[in-house]
Amino acid sequence: MKDRERDEPIVHIATAPNELVAKMWSGILEEHGIRCLLRGGGLQAAMYASPLAVNWDVHVLESQAEKALEVLALDQLTKEKQAGLQSELADPTDQQQEEEIPTFKYTPGKCPYCDSESVSESIIEGPLTRRDREIHGYYYKWDCQCFDCEKRWWGIE
Repeated sequence: MKDRERDEPIVHIATAPNELVAKMWSGILEEHGIRCLLRGGGLQAAMYASPLAVNWDVHVLESQAEKALEVLALDQLTKEKQAGLQSELADPTDQQQEEEIPTFKYTPGKCPYCDSESVSESIIEGPLTRRDREIHGYYYKWDCQCFDCEKRWWGIE
């Protein structure tokens, strides 16, 4: 270590929400040639909270603090820009609002729209307890789709 670095003060630049984020930030800084020191909440804090909920402080040399803040900010902006670009490039049909799925009394193997027997059925919920049945009004919930009219519905019983 250089003498200048040994005598230079260390400053706090950020607080990460947990160890995983702190180590990710440390890696990003080190990729840019910035050495950092991570300091967690310690054993006492971890005893009373989940280790994933303990904050970690990120420290760097005072001379590198401004650059470190820029690097972490640029990394965040890059992620935001990539997310924005991905949403712009996404298929417009993916951005449509999710359609409301109607619910009918479950009739095995029969479409409530066209009476076709070419249907796909898969149970998505159940059997529910008696208490849950009183709350929701059913024991089983089925996800159904007709191959003929291509309509989808939930069947409950």
